[in-house]
Amino acid sequence: MPEVHVDFHEQSYNDPYYFAPAAEPIHVDITPWQRAFQITVGKNNAKYFDENGWQYFTKERFDLLYPSYGDTYPLYNGAVGMTYEQGGIGAGLAVVTVDGDTLTLKNRIEHHYTTGMATLETVSKNADKLISEFKLYFERSVSSPPGMYKSYIVKAQNLGRIKKLATLLSKNGIAYSFGGDKTLKGYNYENKKTETFKIERNDLVVHLTQPKAVLANVLFEPQTSITDSNTYDITAWALPYAYGLKAYAVKESVKGAFKAIEERQEQPLEITKPYAWVFPWKSVEDAQVLIALQQQNIRVRIAEEAFTAGGRTFASGSLLIYRAENERFSKGLAGKIANLQKELNTILYPIATGFVEKGKDFGSSVYTPLVAPKIAVVAGTGISSQGVGEVLHFFEQELKYPITAIGIQNIGSLNINKVNVLILPDGNYGEAISEKLENWINNGGKLILIEDAISSVI
Repeated sequence: MPEVHVDFHEQSYNDPYYFAPAAEPIHVDITPWQRAFQITVGKNNAKYFDENGWQYFTKERFDLLYPSYGDTYPLYNGAVGMTYEQGGIGAGLAVVTVDGDTLTLKNRIEHHYTTGMATLETVSKNADKLISEFKLYFERSVSSPPGMYKSYIVKAQNLGRIKKLATLLSKNGIAYSFGGDKTLKGYNYENKKTETFKIERNDLVVHLTQPKAVLANVLFEPQTSITDSNTYDITAWALPYAYGLKAYAVKESVKGAFKAIEERQEQPLEITKPYAWVFPWKSVEDAQVLIALQQQNIRVRIAEEAFTAGGRTFASGSLLIYRAENERFSKGLAGKIANLQKELNTILYPIATGFVEKGKDFGSSVYTPLVAPKIAVVAGTGISSQGVGEVLHFFEQELKYPITAIGIQNIGSLNINKVNVLILPDGNYGEAISEKLENWINNGGKLILIEDAISSVI
């Protein structure tokens, strides 16, 4: 991370140029030095804009709160981060602004060039101070971490999500550990109460006596203190909520006893001729198992109710593969399941009989066959490209499941036999929504609406 980072952007062509200092709300963990240097930079930028009579503004609209931006992320990593916004989105070579002036591409380049060079000038004059403050930032993080909480403990009720969270922390240089045997008092993110809990073996522990204490605190704090709720972006993003994991914020510094997760591979009973195999569904990550089964033409059912079989209780949502049902269509079923378990590092529990110990027997209608959906996502004019990209990435990269992108003009010509699930990302659909889409829904199609697509359709 450099000592100074500027994120050069464009905004509406009717807006004057923006540069730091930033607007409120400003996160409490941003240091007085970081704030002061933004003012120093802004005054030098203003000097050159004043000489040329160019319009600009500061301390409005662009705050320093949500950590995903090119100004806040560097600030939470010890640098001085700033956003510079030049009017010009969609302006091309030249555009007439609302006040009758003409904004050219040359103007836009010149403005960004001027602030860039002026900022370099300020950085050069303050190089020694920038370096010493950068060093002090991390020393202070270790000796005097920010915030009222000094440790965050994330419970390991879902190892898949814990692993993903740990990967994110590693990418950001945040130190963490696992487990221990302490009993502590902490703030429960779920019920917002202080209560006693025990650290278990695979619980993820983040302590703030580390160089990345500020970033860790910003990402984990249960509630962000803000001076103004009218912000540029969201006001809540705590990682335990984002990952759907139970967590506690603790006022004492706690370190885990282990460096890695303990993976216990169970050894289910060997059954020569199972009646069925059961896979307990715990999270969306388990969709990979379902997809792998269906890609090998293995018929899968889902339990609509909990049941106990083979001495183990399975929750509703568990997947079942009936041996006899599949052997008629899929040769070498047992071998396929064994290979799949090895490839995905998972367990499908063999069950000897369809006569369950508790709940409905396997011949009951509560065990419903699952049919692989034929999914499409709509793209085109007026639809968020980011929204489309998020959907495609989730299916193609995370789930490894096929999905078709169709043009907005084709919404009215859907064939239920080719597409039975349609996803409409954030966007304005206008006249693309017609009675033909309603007919498709009446024929069994499932429609998923995201963000502004809801108001366009409903």
